[in-house]
Amino acid sequence: MSRKNITISILSLIGVNVFLLSYILNPSGEALSGRLIDKFDGSANEAPAEKNKESASRVSNHEAISPVMSGNSVIYYEKGTGRVFKTSLETNTTETISESILRDFLSAVWAPDKRQVIAKFYGPLGNEFRYYSYDTKKTIPLDRNVRSAVFSPNSSQIAYFKSTPEGGEIYISNPDGSDSHRIFKTAFLDTDLKWLADDLIVVSAINSADQLHYVFSLNRDGEIRKIFDGLMKLDTAWRGDGAAVIYSSFDNGSLESRILNLNTGTEVKISKNIAAGQCSWGTNSVVCVSRQDGGSGDEIFLINPQGDIISLTKTSQSFNPSEVMLSPDESRLIILNRPDNLIYSLRINQ
Repeated sequence: MSRKNITISILSLIGVNVFLLSYILNPSGEALSGRLIDKFDGSANEAPAEKNKESASRVSNHEAISPVMSGNSVIYYEKGTGRVFKTSLETNTTETISESILRDFLSAVWAPDKRQVIAKFYGPLGNEFRYYSYDTKKTIPLDRNVRSAVFSPNSSQIAYFKSTPEGGEIYISNPDGSDSHRIFKTAFLDTDLKWLADDLIVVSAINSADQLHYVFSLNRDGEIRKIFDGLMKLDTAWRGDGAAVIYSSFDNGSLESRILNLNTGTEVKISKNIAAGQCSWGTNSVVCVSRQDGGSGDEIFLINPQGDIISLTKTSQSFNPSEVMLSPDESRLIILNRPDNLIYSLRINQ
């Protein structure tokens, strides 16, 4: 055998042995260099995540407004028509709850039992609020001066803000507006209400003179407790029981975010400044969506009560959320996207 043929045979034998050795050590066919880098350099773990960003699935087939979680399904109104749909997150199937076209429909506030709503309609003399029961199929208009309303946690009552020549008044009544009694008078011309616990109603208002935000709580007897006083561009996301809130506001032109525990009065500043309206509370922590730093798409992250941030997943899309909700098992983040008014679902791993 010539020297040339011997050299070729040796090189071929070396090549076969390298291939066999690599297959034995790496039977899945993955690149060895990547596996070794992952073992010895933790920073390389980010590379696969960038390639395998989570893709959101679309929940609504129609432009949506006033979405609400009902078990593992999302119920929502169709924007502009008032038709109602329900989409299962497990099967991604949609059923029609109501085909009725609601003229001048704007939005709705759902009762926790998902069997009643306070719907807001455009009216020539101002917005009108109407109570509707899905059980009785009856619609009852509320007082013409009502400007906002919310259901109690057990769905048996509502609190509503009513405008007056001097400002406004807050009432508690039956859901249809009957048997009402006033609990508070205020100089504010309009408020947003959240009834978070049986004896805890949170009132948010904006001073028309300086556009600063004021937030306070009321009990059933109208006793007041100040929470936020004179904040600029305030945004909030409340824990379900009202014991804590993540909030963001502008201070000296910069956005700052904090978590406030109402039971202890302690505050924790969050290192990543995020609009609180892009967050939703889970059992013991907050899940938020925000644009990735220096990347395309969004990032879903968790904030614990101590203010620590834990990245959960990254997305291939970017959203501008008008509403954010967690599924009951906290495995999905539900986003109502402002640009297209569609609802999306993102899987998250906690």
